[in-house]
Amino acid sequence: MALSFAQRVFSFRNLNGTQIRSQTANVTFATPVRVANVALQDINLAFSGNVDHHLQRHLVQVTSRIASSTVVEVTVNVQLRDVNGDDTFEADVTVLVIADLT
Repeated sequence: MALSFAQRVFSFRNLNGTQIRSQTANVTFATPVRVANVALQDINLAFSGNVDHHLQRHLVQVTSRIASSTVVEVTVNVQLRDVNGDDTFEADVTVLVIADLT
Protein backbone atom coordinates (compact mmCIF):
# COMPACT_ATOMS: atom_id res chain seq x y z
CA MET A 1 0.00 0.00 0.00
CA ALA A 2 1.51 3.31 -1.13
CA LEU A 3 -0.05 6.77 -1.24
CA SER A 4 0.39 8.93 -4.30
CA PHE A 5 -0.66 12.55 -4.82
CA ALA A 6 -1.46 14.52 -7.96
CA GLN A 7 -2.49 18.16 -8.25
CA ARG A 8 -4.77 19.53 -10.99
CA VAL A 9 -6.00 23.04 -11.73
CA PHE A 10 -9.39 23.60 -13.35
CA SER A 11 -9.85 27.03 -14.97
CA PHE A 12 -13.22 28.46 -15.90
CA ARG A 13 -13.30 31.68 -17.96
CA ASN A 14 -15.90 34.16 -19.22
CA LEU A 15 -18.90 32.38 -17.75
CA ASN A 16 -22.30 33.89 -17.01
CA GLY A 17 -25.82 32.78 -16.39
CA THR A 18 -27.37 30.79 -13.61
CA GLN A 19 -26.36 27.23 -14.49
CA ILE A 20 -23.67 25.19 -12.75
CA ARG A 21 -20.56 24.75 -14.94
CA SER A 22 -18.53 21.52 -14.96
CA GLN A 23 -15.13 20.32 -16.07
CA THR A 24 -13.76 16.78 -15.91
CA ALA A 25 -10.15 15.60 -16.16
CA ASN A 26 -8.40 12.25 -15.85
CA VAL A 27 -5.43 11.74 -13.56
CA THR A 28 -3.24 8.74 -14.42
CA PHE A 29 -1.09 6.92 -11.88
CA ALA A 30 1.83 4.58 -12.54
CA THR A 31 0.26 1.54 -10.87
CA PRO A 32 -3.33 0.41 -10.20
CA VAL A 33 -5.45 2.53 -7.86
CA ARG A 34 -7.10 0.76 -4.94
CA VAL A 35 -8.89 3.78 -3.42
CA ALA A 36 -8.95 7.45 -4.44
CA ASN A 37 -10.31 10.69 -3.04
CA VAL A 38 -10.03 14.34 -3.99
CA ALA A 39 -9.52 17.39 -1.77
CA LEU A 40 -9.82 21.11 -2.46
CA GLN A 41 -6.50 22.94 -2.26
CA ASP A 42 -7.38 26.38 -3.56
CA ILE A 43 -10.45 28.22 -4.81
CA ASN A 44 -10.47 31.58 -6.58
CA LEU A 45 -13.90 32.82 -7.70
CA ALA A 46 -14.35 36.35 -9.00
CA PHE A 47 -16.73 38.45 -11.03
CA SER A 48 -15.08 40.01 -14.07
CA GLY A 49 -14.51 43.76 -13.91
CA ASN A 50 -14.60 46.12 -10.95
CA VAL A 51 -18.32 46.18 -10.31
CA ASP A 52 -19.90 45.72 -6.89
CA HIS A 53 -22.10 42.62 -6.73
CA HIS A 54 -24.59 41.38 -4.19
CA LEU A 55 -23.64 37.74 -3.98
CA GLN A 56 -26.54 35.35 -4.11
CA ARG A 57 -24.76 32.01 -4.50
CA HIS A 58 -21.31 30.54 -4.79
CA LEU A 59 -20.77 26.83 -5.30
CA VAL A 60 -17.72 24.60 -5.65
CA GLN A 61 -18.10 20.82 -5.73
CA VAL A 62 -15.49 18.16 -6.45
CA THR A 63 -16.06 14.48 -7.06
CA SER A 64 -13.88 11.59 -8.12
CA ARG A 65 -14.23 8.05 -9.31
CA ILE A 66 -11.86 5.33 -10.43
CA ALA A 67 -12.34 5.25 -14.21
CA SER A 68 -9.93 2.38 -14.91
CA SER A 69 -7.22 0.55 -13.02
CA THR A 70 -4.76 3.46 -13.15
CA VAL A 71 -7.03 6.42 -13.93
CA VAL A 72 -9.02 8.61 -11.53
CA GLU A 73 -11.65 10.87 -13.08
CA VAL A 74 -12.14 14.20 -11.29
CA THR A 75 -15.10 16.53 -11.85
CA VAL A 76 -15.32 20.12 -10.61
CA ASN A 77 -18.60 22.07 -10.59
CA VAL A 78 -18.69 25.84 -10.04
CA GLN A 79 -21.30 28.56 -9.90
CA LEU A 80 -21.02 32.23 -8.95
CA ARG A 81 -24.00 34.48 -9.31
CA ASP A 82 -25.34 37.73 -8.06
CA VAL A 83 -29.00 38.63 -7.70
CA ASN A 84 -29.81 38.75 -11.42
CA GLY A 85 -27.34 36.04 -12.56
CA ASP A 86 -26.24 37.79 -15.74
CA ASP A 87 -22.68 38.85 -14.84
CA THR A 88 -19.49 37.28 -16.15
CA PHE A 89 -17.28 35.38 -13.72
CA GLU A 90 -14.09 33.36 -13.61
CA ALA A 91 -12.88 30.55 -11.37
CA ASP A 92 -9.71 28.61 -10.70
CA VAL A 93 -10.05 25.48 -8.58
CA THR A 94 -7.00 23.47 -7.53
CA VAL A 95 -7.59 19.93 -6.32
CA LEU A 96 -5.36 17.27 -4.85
CA VAL A 97 -6.04 13.68 -5.85
CA ILE A 98 -5.00 11.22 -3.15
CA ALA A 99 -4.67 7.64 -4.35
CA ASP A 100 -3.84 4.43 -2.52
CA LEU A 101 -1.90 2.39 -5.06
CA THR A 102 -1.47 -1.38 -5.06
